Formats: sequence, C-alpha cells, structure tokens
Amino acid sequence: MSSRQKSILLVILLVFQSWLVIQVQPISSADGEGVSAPLRVRNTMTEFSWQPSSGGVLPSNVSLVGEWNWEVPVEMVMNTTTGFWSVELELDEGIYCYKFILEGADYIFDASNPERIYCDGVENSLARVKNHTRSTFSLELDSATGLPARILLHSGSDGSSLSTGGPQLNSGFYPGIITFNQTTEAWDIDLSVLPEGKHTFHVSGVDDDGFAAEDLLIPFWLGPQQDFIWEDALIYMVMTDRFVNGNTSNDDNSSSTAATGAGWQGGDFAGITEMIDSGYFTNLGVNALWLTPFNSAAQGSEMAGDGVHEVSGYHGYWPTAPRSVDSRLGSEAELEAMVTSAHEHGIRVMMDFVVNHVHEDHPYYSQNPEWFNQGCLCGSTDCDWNEHRLDCLFRDYMPDLDWKNRDASEQMIADGMWWLERFDLDGARLDAVKHVDDLAVYNFASRIEQRFESGGVDYYLKGETAMGWVGHELADNLGEYATINSYMGEHGLDGQADFVLYHAVVDNVLASGNMDYQHLDYWTNRSQDQYVEGAVMNPFIGSHDTPRFISRAEDSGTQWNQWVEQDRPGNPPTEAYDKARQAIGWLLTTPGAPILYMGDESGQPGGADPDNRRMMDFNLSGQGLELLNFTSELAQLRLENVALRRGAYSTYHVSENLLVFEMTLGDDSNMVVLNRGNVEQWEIPYDEVIFGDATLFDDALAISANSVTVLRHSSVPPPLTDCVTLNLSIISTPEIYDSLTEHFPKAISVFGVHLLATSGVNDETLLHAAAVMAGYLDDDSDGIANDPAVVQAMADANAAMVIPRTQYELDMIIEQLPESFYVKMDEGEFALQDLYEDEIHPGGRSANTFDATLEEVLHLITQVGYATAYPDDFAEAPGSTLAIAMDGARGGHYEENDIDDCEEEEGPCALPTGGYSESSWYHYDDGTCDYSCMATEYLYWALTTHLGAQSDSGRCYWISEEWEPCTREQLAQTDPAIVSLIESSTLARSLPSGGHCPDNPGDNDIQGCMNVNATNYNQNATVDDGSCIMPEPEPEPEPEPEPEENTELDPDSKGDNYSSESSSFTAIRIILLLILGLMIIHFAINKMRGGGLGEG
Repeated sequence: MSSRQKSILLVILLVFQSWLVIQVQPISSADGEGVSAPLRVRNTMTEFSWQPSSGGVLPSNVSLVGEWNWEVPVEMVMNTTTGFWSVELELDEGIYCYKFILEGADYIFDASNPERIYCDGVENSLARVKNHTRSTFSLELDSATGLPARILLHSGSDGSSLSTGGPQLNSGFYPGIITFNQTTEAWDIDLSVLPEGKHTFHVSGVDDDGFAAEDLLIPFWLGPQQDFIWEDALIYMVMTDRFVNGNTSNDDNSSSTAATGAGWQGGDFAGITEMIDSGYFTNLGVNALWLTPFNSAAQGSEMAGDGVHEVSGYHGYWPTAPRSVDSRLGSEAELEAMVTSAHEHGIRVMMDFVVNHVHEDHPYYSQNPEWFNQGCLCGSTDCDWNEHRLDCLFRDYMPDLDWKNRDASEQMIADGMWWLERFDLDGARLDAVKHVDDLAVYNFASRIEQRFESGGVDYYLKGETAMGWVGHELADNLGEYATINSYMGEHGLDGQADFVLYHAVVDNVLASGNMDYQHLDYWTNRSQDQYVEGAVMNPFIGSHDTPRFISRAEDSGTQWNQWVEQDRPGNPPTEAYDKARQAIGWLLTTPGAPILYMGDESGQPGGADPDNRRMMDFNLSGQGLELLNFTSELAQLRLENVALRRGAYSTYHVSENLLVFEMTLGDDSNMVVLNRGNVEQWEIPYDEVIFGDATLFDDALAISANSVTVLRHSSVPPPLTDCVTLNLSIISTPEIYDSLTEHFPKAISVFGVHLLATSGVNDETLLHAAAVMAGYLDDDSDGIANDPAVVQAMADANAAMVIPRTQYELDMIIEQLPESFYVKMDEGEFALQDLYEDEIHPGGRSANTFDATLEEVLHLITQVGYATAYPDDFAEAPGSTLAIAMDGARGGHYEENDIDDCEEEEGPCALPTGGYSESSWYHYDDGTCDYSCMATEYLYWALTTHLGAQSDSGRCYWISEEWEPCTREQLAQTDPAIVSLIESSTLARSLPSGGHCPDNPGDNDIQGCMNVNATNYNQNATVDDGSCIMPEPEPEPEPEPEPEENTELDPDSKGDNYSSESSSFTAIRIILLLILGLMIIHFAINKMRGGGLGEG
C-alpha cells in the first residue's frame, strides 16, 4: 500500500472512529479488558441553581458560598433562555451549609430546596451530597396508570456497575413480575400478577468493587386504594393502651404509684388487629388509623402538672429508646401483623412521632447532652408557652431537643425514617410541632418525599400546632392561622389539626350553643381560605387532650374534672346526644381529612386528661348504640360519595339554627342540611334524600327537628345556563399583532377582540378567560354583544389580552421584542392588557384564590371600550361621570402635577399628600398608579361589588385596605353615584362564570371581507360575506424587443439574461465537480482493496 493510500485510509478510519466514540464510549474493566460503557453513569458534579421570583428584580450578579469554603464565593452563570443561574461543583460526600449571594451582598436561602441546617448558629440551606462512585437506581412510572413500570440502573461515576442485587418485593415471590433487560440496563415490571393492596419494592445490590449501591424504596398500592388521596381519609385516633386488650401476657403487672386512671390498662396491637379483623373500622367508614407513640416509654410514673397526682407513660409521649417497640403494647411481630391486617382491609396506618423532647432516661440525653436546650419550664414565671415555645421544657423530666444541632437533627430524622420503613407505615403525626424549629418539619418532610414517594404514593404528615382562640373576628386570629401555616406547604406538613376551627366551632357553637350557625358557617368558610393552598386540614370535635365532646355538650360542670376522686362526667342526657349528632354530621361532611377520636362515635363521656382516656367501651345500648349507627351510616356515605370527601364547600343558606351548604366536585354535588332547631320547611334544588329522615314534596324539603340531612340529584343535572354560548375556538394569532405572534401563538376571538396566549398556557385557561370576556360583553348569552359601539372601539384599537404563564415569562418576552414593536405601541396600534395564568382561578371568590380574570379582562373592556365609546361618562380623566364619582369615593380630587412622576414610580402621583380622609371608601395607595389608573381600578371594584364578586367575608376583610363596600347593598348605600352610572350603562348585569357551553357553541362570527388584497379588507372578520372590492388592475407594460444575438463573451453585452445564465452555469460546474470527486474516491478505495497495480 502506498503512503498516499495509507493516508487516505487513516483519514477514513479516524472519521469512523470519532463517529463510533459518539455512539458507544468504551471503558475498561477492573482487569483492563475493554467492555461496553454503562448506559447511565452518575455525574461527579453537584449542581446548584437559582431562579428569580416572578416579577422580582433581576440581579446583575449571583454567586454561591458554602461550607466547603466560606471565604471564596463561586460565580454563577445565567442561562438567558430559562432565566436560571447555575454552577456545578465537585464535592465530597456529606452535608453542607450554603447560601446564594445577590449583587455580592444579599445572602439568601435556596428557595427551591426546603431543607435547612445551622452552621455556627446561622441558618442556611442544606446540600446533601451522595457518594457518586456508588451505583444507584431510578424509577419510571407508567404514564397511563402512574404505577411503577421500569427501574433503571445507574453505574457509579468511576464506571463500576452492579454485580449482584436488584428489586425485591416485600409481599412475597411472584414469578414474572421483574425482568432484567441487559440492553437497556433496566428491570421491566409487570404488576398484573400482584393482588390488590399495598406492596413495596426494595432495590439494592453490591457493585463490582464490593460496595453497597445506594438503594431505592418503592411503595405502591394496587386496586381501589390506588386512587386514594388524603381528602378521602377518615382518620381514627387510637390510644393503644386504652383501646382493646388482645394479649394479656404483655400487660404491665409492675407496682405503680400512678393515680387511678393514669396507669397502664392493657390495650395493645393485638387488640387493634382484633378490631380490624372484626370489621369494626370498615363498618365505621374508617380508612386511616393514627396510633399514639409505640416506642419504648418510661418506666414507673412521673408527677402530673397539678403537682399532686402521678401519671405513667402509657400514652407513649415519654420515649426512652429511639428504635424499640414498647413491650407493654406488644412485640415487633404483633405490630407488623397489625399493619398488614390494616393494609389488607384498605386502611392506612400513621405513627405518632415525638419530635420536641425525650424522657430523661433516653440514651440520647445521657450520651449527648449538647443535643438539648437548657431552657426554662414552659408556663413558669417569665417562661411563656409561646414566647419560649422553641426552648422551654414541658416538664423537668422531659429534655427539650435542640433541632439547630446538626447531629441531633440528622439522628432524629433517621429514627423517624426507620420507623416508617421498618413497619411499612403510611404517614405520621408530628407531636408538638409549634415547639420545634421549622427545619424539623421541612427536613423530615423532604426526606420522606425523597425516600417513600417515588412510586406516586403520598405519605401523609400531619402536625399538632396547638393554637388558641383570640376573638370572634378574623383579624384577631390571623396570627393563629399564620403559625399553623408556617409548617405547611409543598415540602412541609400536608395538613394539621385545625385548632382555630375547633375553638370557633366546638367551643362556641356545637358544644356550648353560645353562638349560632352563622358563626359555624363563617369559620368553616375561613378554614377554606386561610390555610396554604393544597393543605389537607383535620377538623375534629374531640381528642386525647380535650374533655370528651358529649360531656362538654352536657355542660354539667364536671367536664373539666380529671381525677377519680372528683365528680367526673357520667352518662349524658338526650340533649347531649342531639348535639353530638349535629357535631358528627358537620365533621363528616365538611372539607378535609376529619379526625374521629376513639369513643366519640358512640358518645363516650369523660372529663379532662386523663379522664378523657378511659378504656374503650364496646358494650353499647340505647342512645350510645344509636349514635354509633348514625356515625357509621354517615361515614359510609362519605366513603362512597366523592363530592362529600373532595368537594368544595359553599353556603346555600344559613340562619340561627339552620345551616344548608353544598359540597361540589365538578358536576357532582351534595347538599347538607344541619338543623338544631325545630321542624323547618325549605325549597331546595335537589330531589333525593340519601341520609336522614327529611321528606321531599313539590320541590320543598320538610326538615325534622335536631336532624342531619344529605341530598343529591337523582338524575343528571340540567345543562349549564350560566355559560357562554359563543363559538370560542382556538385559532392562530392574527398577523396584526406583529412580533407578538411569535411568543403568543394561539388566540381566541370574542367579537373581534382577541385573547393571546403563550404555547405553555393551558387551553382550558385560555378558554376560561375568553368566556369571562364574552360574559362581560354579552351577559344574556344571546350571541349578540350588549353594546356594539364598545366592541367596535376595542376592535378598532386592536385590543387584546396577553396571557403568559407567569410574570417572569412575560418579562423574558418583553426583553426579546424588537424596538419597532414598542414604536407601534406608542403610536396606538395596539391596546394590550396582561393576565398571568398562575393568577387565574376559575370560580375563585375567596381571599387567597380570587380569579384575577374578572379584574384584568374588565380593565381592557372599560379602558379601551367604554372610555372610547362613551368618553363623557367613562373617560378615565377629570370631568367624566366616572371621575366625578371616583373623586367622591376618594374624598377629593387628587391628580399628579407631573405625569412623569408616575412613570418613574416616584412622587405623590394621584395620591393625597396627607393620606386619604376617614370618610373615603376607595383608598388605593399605589404611588405608581396615575389618575387614569385610579379610575380603572375604581370601576373594577364598583362593578364587581355590584355583581357580587367581592362578598365573601374573608375576601371582604382582605380588600378592606383598598376598598370598603363589599356587597351590593353596601355599595348602594355608600356610593350611589357609581351605582347610578353602572345601572344606566350597558355594563354587564351579571357576573361572568367563565363557563362555556360546548354542546351549544352559538355564533361568534364576524362577517366581512377576508381577502387581504381587497380595498375593504376587514382584519377582524371570521366569515367572508362576499363584499370584497378589488383594486383596478394596473396596465400591463409594453413588451421589450428581443435582444440581438451576440456571440461575444463580454458579460456586459448579455443584458438581463446574464445573471440567470451564469447562475445555471455555476450550478452545472458544481455538479460536475461533485461527480468527479466521487469517482476519484471510488477509484482510491478500489486500489486499496485490490492492489490493482500489482503492489504488495
């Protein structure tokens, strides 16, 4: 082979090899032999990223600093497409404190990471860095079922892969359930062979170097329980020692100095299992059990809070060992059997985890005293329960854990994880949450999410943040709500015992009767709008910490007595049972995951702790048995009726002794009637009684005295009438919107006024916004606009709503729009109003979930449509009817001297220099809002109040800093001038629902010429009406004479034909050169293959 041939071959081989490297990267095994690279190899780097909050100021510099080197911040780089700042570091295995630094000075937490940790007394974000050289696993879920479908193997960063191991099922061996695919390096899962119930895969193994892989746990449910969410739960609280004695051999027979009723009484896991298997919980509609702590508890007894009586540790809240079951409750095997039986009956099991303290006999206290606070005794002089809630001791024998201590924090979380995994539990109740640092909750919740929820199962974490009752006004209790909320959120607790609701409803209405059912309804509504979004709260009427409900209802004066020598509550009278039925009727039909304390289902009596913890009595008769049957029947109805479990609460009617409300989920709804008074008759829109003894006749309901009634529609409800009948189809954004078409590609036309949306905005969101606009413009849904002049003014101005997903997305779009677009905006070619998808809440009327569509769409209609069509009345300038009414509402005429002040967000703008007068009822105080802006907001508040959108009591309080009248009646009394303007105009007479009638699309077509070349082209037309007028055709030019033939090569002599001829010639030359090149390559390859010239 010649050197030339060898060079050609070398080039070909190098090209092929580089292609091969891209496809499969070879690695070497431990013995040096080449093997195929693993498909998935762990990264050696740890990524940190930060994104500015929506609408926040964009910093020019972001850096990262952490425990690996506090002295040297690391600069982060911004991705201009996503807006994220990020950096990667190679860190050793461990946990690290870190923070982001904005502009070199502002140290902030990582908002995307809920875990926290203290370094040198300062709170930081916590980074957990795993050993990337170890193999690990990840899970893929089936997109249709949400169940585990495939487990992927990830080799360590050093290339070492798994040598032994894989997934194992905790519920037994089922052939064919797991198949390892060598090509994909993954285990394919076939769940069809498994029975219904709960199962768990544990994936583990050992790698080529003998190191254990980082394991993976995958719990999941099959069958009906797969669709369970925690709103479906009825949680039954069991104090194990006081429930059922199923195994007398484990009873505590030691001598005790505990007071009567305050010692161990023999209840155990075997007793709970016995009741599960008997069907007691199933018949009661219970599908979740919360058990008091079952860790090893203190021996002997301790002094109670009264300083007189002694109490034993039967309740479990004095732990003395981190990971052992108290033998007085049973063995580990009996606990396992109880959980297994519960799961077989579709019942989840929650443990009670003590996170605030231990007993002084606990090894953590003796071996690690630095893990504990050296605080005062809670409730003692200068040691308020709230002021010192994080460091005070409940009792001197209960050392208080310091969650700021890294070792203590990590160990306590590891213990909690151990209990959940070891006994296959489904969630936990965290005791005394308000007495621990936030990080105790958020770190524990985050670890649970990472460890247990990869298979799509939600482990429920509920807390006890025992707040009080400050007064009967919402404002009085905002602090109570805030403290409860502080522990809940996306990566925090899923819910909490609703103490505010307990005090409002049980203390003041259901037990005492001091307040009426309007009070009951008001505070039930507040539980829907005062807690963080997504929280599944726990309403309750009794607990192990409060006197028994029925004894409180009896109100004999004994309900707060505790000890046997006192006059303790006895068998309650009929009136108390009537109150219990009302209370349980309310508890089992309102939103949340209600807690039923053992014995409340049958009206067991009891005073304060420990008298409220008497041994469970199952020998029932008379009214106790009747109440149990009442509770069982209603709880079963709740279990079978999705709207009662997951529906939204809305008040239908309320009076002193009668509350009628609806629970609605989509098209499914139920009506609940609570009547603590005499016989009532009420007209209702439901036609079937499904619980209670009420009688229906001629659309009226005869309601018994002291009764609970539940109704439903016996047939499919009639089609919507409060919906838009226009054809609201999604189209491509018209070209008239210039550069916006690239960023907002889809649109809906409403009478020629467009709503534009980014590609990421949900179609249903866009349709809802369009339906709201149509509802404002055509409130009688006849397909004809209320006021064509208003619609024409908006169409002429190219008015449009622009709907991005978030303000951040809009900010990014604004940065990319060309200058020419803003020139057109300034020249009035467009009139735009923004609305973010994340502020759209269809049907939302409460303080926290108000539908902003009602505001932003109305702004566009009034600013552009009414102000243009009727300037005398609606111009947003001094002198119009609107402006005069607004000046009255604001207590005077306030207008900026220099409009640039508003544009620069400086100066007084349209605000009164000394603040609004006390007589004003519209007092918007945004300094960036000029006089025109003030008028826009004023008309929004007035019209939506007139239409009933602001009347929710929580919403009314929420908006009172800006706008005082919140009902139609209040507005009429306060501001007759604006009411007169509204009622004499063509403004909507009903509030848009945002609903759309898909089966009756109606007509939203605009007739006109649609030919863009026509002189009368209508850019807003959707149907061509044949009216197009085409321009006169221009006369054809005279034909040019044929050029004379010219054989000269001078290109100048070729005239107009030269360009095309030379282009054709160039193309031909290129093709010929390509053919020649291919022939040369073919010839060279043949020479190399066959040595055709006789070379050896």
